[in-house]
Amino acid sequence: MNAYVDLTHVVLETDRLILRFWSKKNLENFYEYAKVDGVDQMAG
Repeated sequence: MNAYVDLTHVVLETDRLILRFWSKKNLENFYEYAKVDGVDQMAG
């Protein structure tokens, strides 16, 4: 049985971390982070 679970509006938050679904507005910030030399190599 495959139950449908919608987690698109769920946010898990701690003092140091926020986990949530990505959105298109995140792409520019992600690119700025990912283009730093060494980040892609460490990510695998």
